[in-house]
Amino acid sequence: MEGGAGAKLIKLLLFVFNLFFLLCGMALLAIGIWTAIDRVYLSRIIGTVLYETAGYMLIAIGIVVVVISILGCCGSIFENKCLMISYFVFLVVIFVILLVGSILAVAFRADLENLMKKTMNDSLINQYDHFMHPDITDAWNMAQRMLNCCAVVDSGWEDYRASFWFKQQNVMETEKIYVPKSCCARNYDGTYANLDYCQKPSGSMPPKTKLGSTNLFLYYDGCFTKGFEMVSAHGWVIFSVAFVIALVMILGMIGSISFVRMLEWD
Repeated sequence: MEGGAGAKLIKLLLFVFNLFFLLCGMALLAIGIWTAIDRVYLSRIIGTVLYETAGYMLIAIGIVVVVISILGCCGSIFENKCLMISYFVFLVVIFVILLVGSILAVAFRADLENLMKKTMNDSLINQYDHFMHPDITDAWNMAQRMLNCCAVVDSGWEDYRASFWFKQQNVMETEKIYVPKSCCARNYDGTYANLDYCQKPSGSMPPKTKLGSTNLFLYYDGCFTKGFEMVSAHGWVIFSVAFVIALVMILGMIGSISFVRMLEWD
């Protein structure tokens, strides 16, 4: 190898960068698996596989990052010019994809929020507890239990009165329940704190009306709000990892070009 100490330093830095790059890829892979498996119920209630697809995309990107980092490590260790050029090309392609994806996510964020809210409201009103949509019912119950929320928007528990679930209750008006039990607060052991007080009308208190004292046994936060908070917090983790990956990519591109120029042709 030509270049002496300078080339050896670049070789060492490339190896260190790619080890760090490997860790970032594994982090993306873990986040993607968690998103695709543990939060699949969100995809069902928003009526689109977008959230689930995002998890699979993170898995795919994580795998690609891991492969590229291994390629970079091998190229620097064995001083293989062909591997280093391939490594550089892959870095450029992934960098462009991440950049375009980030721009699109920012550009369509508002439209996506409105679409999610509209779709969630439709699924709650028309599909919750419907015999043709048991998966939607399960997804809503899971979301309300996991996120400690009720219905779509904050204080939106009254939306259940317009739902198929409420209208099909074939009981006397005084016996009807106004919210499903998944909207009700639970104790630390997972048992419901007070189902009667949560589900049935009590004077001027919720779930009969928004006026009056706060019902401590009923969730007031909407699932759209709580879900968006979770996605946003999740997004900051992804953004932080993506930022580090982008930085490492830039350093890797600069280092790989410098390293290739110092290598001798075989």
